[in-house]
Amino acid sequence: MSGFEKGECTGAVFLDVQKAFDRVWIQGLIHKLIRYKTPPHLLQLLKSYLDERKFAVKIGNSISEAKIMRAGIPQGGKIFRVLYSLYVNDIQKTHKTLLGMYSIDTAIFAKNKNHKYTETALNQHLVKLDNWFLKWKNVLKIDKTEAVYFTKGRRKHKPIVKIKNQTIPWSPASQIPRRNTRREINLEKSCYNNKN
Repeated sequence: MSGFEKGECTGAVFLDVQKAFDRVWIQGLIHKLIRYKTPPHLLQLLKSYLDERKFAVKIGNSISEAKIMRAGIPQGGKIFRVLYSLYVNDIQKTHKTLLGMYSIDTAIFAKNKNHKYTETALNQHLVKLDNWFLKWKNVLKIDKTEAVYFTKGRRKHKPIVKIKNQTIPWSPASQIPRRNTRREINLEKSCYNNKN
């Protein structure tokens, strides 16, 4: 039986990670690869791929001095998504919410008949996620983060969800761009089906 059939509402927060691939902390990723017990020969290969990469800026005929990149994983090819997945593999989870991730898209869900339970669950998880992103040198784009409240019929009260004391406004599901709505709803269904 679905949450809607049981009279439950689902609060969902869709997070936007600012420049997700460009902000991967290279030394943090290497630390995690060591913690995941990556075989030494593969770790050495990945370190040589990630370490000491340089960039320069060209304006007209002038080129700047080369600087070492301390963050960001090379994009393109097949490995950058795997490296990003390994980087976020230890993202904070809670027992009151569900976490859904696909590449750089991250969403959390909480469902209950009581909107206060949903509010508390989402806010507790958002604090943990904000702390995790800060620890691993990522930034959430709060102005691009969206919240959607899925309910059967109209509800007078909606949870108040915040990141860094900034309230995230609730978007009507009907105002989400059509191409995202189907994926988000399927992601929500998939998370709840996988929990049981």
